[in-house]
Amino acid sequence: MARRKYWQGVNRALIELMDDDERVMIMGADVGVSGGTFGATRGLQARFGSKRVRDMPISEEAIVGAGIGLALGGLRPIVEVLYQDFLMLALEPLVNQAASRPYLTRSGDAVPLVIKTGSGIGSGLGTHHGQSWEAWVAGVPGLKVVWPSNVADAAGLLKAAVLDPGPVVFYETLSAYGAVGELDDGPIEPIPIGRGAIVCEGDDVLLVTYGSAVPVVLEAAESLARDGVHAAVVDLRSISPWDEDLVTGLARTIGRAVVVTDAVDPFGPAAEIAAKVTERCWGALGAPVARVTSRPYPPPHVRRYEATRRPTVERIRRAVSDVGVSVG
Repeated sequence: MARRKYWQGVNRALIELMDDDERVMIMGADVGVSGGTFGATRGLQARFGSKRVRDMPISEEAIVGAGIGLALGGLRPIVEVLYQDFLMLALEPLVNQAASRPYLTRSGDAVPLVIKTGSGIGSGLGTHHGQSWEAWVAGVPGLKVVWPSNVADAAGLLKAAVLDPGPVVFYETLSAYGAVGELDDGPIEPIPIGRGAIVCEGDDVLLVTYGSAVPVVLEAAESLARDGVHAAVVDLRSISPWDEDLVTGLARTIGRAVVVTDAVDPFGPAAEIAAKVTERCWGALGAPVARVTSRPYPPPHVRRYEATRRPTVERIRRAVSDVGVSVG
């Protein structure tokens, strides 16, 4: 095991993928000469050339559309749309072309495309760079959506996304690019899409989360443990498909559950997860599933104000109390 930063895990996975398969390429604004805005593509253009590591004009619709065409032509492109806020500019080709293709063609072939995008939430970047809109794509038939929270999962899920036969949206937490974690020195093993991970054991309450919300949930679990409350924490890693069997199995056993996301509450991923847990575990639940999400207004630039919009330890502790667990 070696200690590496989040961006280094992404970088290493990209190198291994491109070494192993000459069809793999990456394209987007500033991915080539500069090595990526946050360093994830550092050194790739010098190693693989400008045809496989291609700088593109700032036009998200054009970048995604070109990536779809290259994928249909036999390549395995990774298309970077740096901030997920700008993914809305490319939803037409992504949703109506890439995601829909298997349902509209006799062959049923999917489009082997990865959209690599990130969330600036928690960085004080404001409304146009700091939102959490994964619900936009998680509900689209034909799209898979993953969001790793740590360096090892970033490397393993990126490998799985590129190897997948269909389109995958790969989210990154941009504020965590400098976070350090453990990563094996050997070849990176793909992490199966749709498989969550139990990152904390407990039998008093189940906390379900993913992506950028994982750190605050782990902090809350530590806070609860100091009060004698033992929380099980599941990092979904994949949002669509998500690990229903893992989550509902634990919810049925423990009987109390809280879902925590940085997405907003109305029509958000937390609502879908809570509804499914309720459907499958109704008789075993001691209380309705609680949700802790970002408040429904755009994130401000001032970090201390943005922090109050997002889930906090205190809000999670309050939700745990609301589902009937004695806290403090």
